[in-house]
Amino acid sequence: MADDMETLGILDEIQALVSDKLQVVSYKWLSRNFLVSSDSAKRLLQEFVEKHGEGLEVVYSLAGWLKTSPSTYHIRLVSTPNLAGWMSFLNVTL
Repeated sequence: MADDMETLGILDEIQALVSDKLQVVSYKWLSRNFLVSSDSAKRLLQEFVEKHGEGLEVVYSLAGWLKTSPSTYHIRLVSTPNLAGWMSFLNVTL
C-alpha cells in the first residue's frame, strides 16, 4: 500500500513537472531525485506515458550493434514513431 501511495505521488510530481514547468524528465533524473532504482524509474515513466501520453513527445535511447555492420556500435535518440524502424537496424540494448 505504501508503494502504491509513493508511486501515485511520483506520478503526480511528473505530471506537474511536465505540464506546468515543461521540464524534460528522464529515468536517470527521476531515479536520482526520487531515490528509486533505474528500473523503477523506467517503469514509472512508462506508466505515466500510458496514462498521460497524449501531447507528449517520448524519446528513447537505443544502443546496439548495427545488423549491417556488426563491428559498429551505434547510439541513437529515437522518437516513438521511428522506434520500430531503428530497432530493425540494430541488435538493440534498451
